[in-house]
Amino acid sequence: MNSRRSLRPFEALAALALAVAWGAPAAHGQQWSRELTAFLDAQAGRDGVSVAALAVTTGDSILYVHSIGGVTDSDPFVIGSLAKSVTATAVIRLHRQGRIDLAAPATDYLPDVPTNATVRELLNQRSGFERRQGHQPVSGTGGLSAGPSGSRGKFAYSNVNYTLLGRIIETVTDRPYARVIEEAVFTPLRMSNSSAGPEPLPGLTPGRKTWFWWDTEAPYVEPEQSQIPAAFIQTSLADLASFVQEHMREGTASVLGLELDEFALLHRPPDGEDTGYAMGWVAGRWTGTRSLQHSGMTAAYSSMMVALPDEDLGVLLLTASNSFTARNHLMDGALHIVRGEPPGTYHPIERYFRLLALGGLLVAFASFVRYAAAWVRRGSPLGRGTAARGGVLALRLGFSGALLLGVPYLMSLPLRDLVAMQPDLGLALVAGAVLGAFEAVTRYWLESNPDVGTV
Repeated sequence: MNSRRSLRPFEALAALALAVAWGAPAAHGQQWSRELTAFLDAQAGRDGVSVAALAVTTGDSILYVHSIGGVTDSDPFVIGSLAKSVTATAVIRLHRQGRIDLAAPATDYLPDVPTNATVRELLNQRSGFERRQGHQPVSGTGGLSAGPSGSRGKFAYSNVNYTLLGRIIETVTDRPYARVIEEAVFTPLRMSNSSAGPEPLPGLTPGRKTWFWWDTEAPYVEPEQSQIPAAFIQTSLADLASFVQEHMREGTASVLGLELDEFALLHRPPDGEDTGYAMGWVAGRWTGTRSLQHSGMTAAYSSMMVALPDEDLGVLLLTASNSFTARNHLMDGALHIVRGEPPGTYHPIERYFRLLALGGLLVAFASFVRYAAAWVRRGSPLGRGTAARGGVLALRLGFSGALLLGVPYLMSLPLRDLVAMQPDLGLALVAGAVLGAFEAVTRYWLESNPDVGTV
C-alpha cells in the first residue's frame, strides 16, 4: 500500500543509535516516494521480514505509507521498547499535574524498591540497574529479586527502570497502568488501535520469528503485566504517527497540554548533554541535525522510530520479525532515500552469527563423534602427557566460552535476551558451547584414567 494522505490534526542498542550520513533534506518534495516503495518491496522476505509497515510524517500530516505482507496502517503490532517513550510521556503528564516528583526517590512511591534512585534516574536509565536485570518481575510495592548491580548515576539500559515507572504510575493514580495510558495518551491523541493491556488487540498482526532460514509465525504470548510499560504496548502505524507528531511539535499546539520545557525533559539527556538517553528517547545529532529515536524488539516483533524535529520529519517502522539487522537496514535505507541519498549496503550480521553458531555446534559434534569412535575402536584413549592433556582441555574450554560469551557481546545482547529473542541462534550457541565443553572434559578425564572402560 502506498498513499499520500493527511492525518487527523491531533496526534513513537544493539546498540541504540543508527549510523546514518545525512545530506540535504529532500523529504517534502516527495521525489523519493517511488524509489522508497521499490526499496521496501525489494526487502520483502529478507532475513524474515515478510510483514512490515513504514510511514514518513511531518508534525501534522503523513506524507507516505507503505507496507509489505498485506498489513495496513491501522493494523496493530507489538512495539517493543518504543513503549518506554509512551510510559515516559505519561510520567511527565503526571509530573505536570504535581502527582509525581522527578527528584523524589522511587521509594517515596514504592517502599520496597531496593534502591535510592530517583524517578528522574529511572527515566534516564541511570538508576544502577543493568541490562541483564531487566526481566525481574516487580511487585505492587516495588519489590524485586535483586537490587542494582551497577553504579547509580551511570547510564545502563535496563527494562526494570520502566517496569518500576509503570508501578509508580499505578500507585499515584490508584488505577491500572493500561487505563492510565489510555486516558493520558491514547484517547487525547486519538490512538484508537492501541492498548497497554496484556490481551491481544483484535486484528493484532501475528508476530513472526526466524528459525535459521525459515520464517515462521509465532503464537502470541501474553506478557507478564509489569513488563508492559517497558516493552509490550500494542499500536498501529497510524496511531504511532500521532504519538510521534506530538513529540515532533515539542509543545506547539500540544494535544497533551505539555509545554516546551516538559518536552525538553523528555528529549534532552541529563547534565546538559547533547546526545544520549533522555526519557524514553535517544537524543543524537547527525551532521548538525538534532534527532530523536528509539528502537524496539521482542521475540516476534521489531520496530523503530526516528524524528528530526528541527526539519519537521519523522520515519516510523513496524515489523513482525525478530531481526534487528533487517529492521535497521529498512530504516537506514528509508532515511537515506527520503533525504535524496542512495540506500546503504545490507550487512546480514545475524546470518553470519547463525553460521558461526551452527559451525561451532557442528565442529563440537563432529569432534565428539570422532573421539567416541576412536575410543570404541582402540579400547583405550589416545595417550597424551599430562601437560598436553591440560593444554587441549584449556583450549577447548576457551573456545566454548568464547563462543558462548563472545557472540552475545558482539550483538550487544545478554545471552538470556538472545535466547528469548532469537532462539535459533541462542540455542545453537548454547548447544555448541555445552557440547564442546562436555567433549573436552570427557576426553580429559578418559585420557587421565586409561583403565576406565577399556575392552
